[in-house]
Amino acid sequence: MSRILVGSAEDFEENMPETIEHNNKLILIVMNNGQFYAVDGLCTHQEVELADGKILEFGECPQIVCPAHLGRFNLCTGKPTQKPPKKPLQTYNVIVENGNVYVEVEDA
Repeated sequence: MSRILVGSAEDFEENMPETIEHNNKLILIVMNNGQFYAVDGLCTHQEVELADGKILEFGECPQIVCPAHLGRFNLCTGKPTQKPPKKPLQTYNVIVENGNVYVEVEDA
């Protein structure tokens, strides 16, 4: 596993998704109530970028809404919670250390 520096925790805005690209893959990072989440940045339905998606609060874990067809994904598990997507998003471990945000990714 490798840690990818995403940025400073103070640079993230609440519920404003950010994306990074690593090994030709988009990873979406969201801060919600001070907690960070990271998932694949493309919807599994038709590979639409999720960066423009709205964050909704449901119970203990927020969801992201795909801007194209309004499918939803749980940001904790990556699982779809509203169709049309059927496949889950990959999730990534996020570490906040010394004020910096890192995402753990598998080595290529």
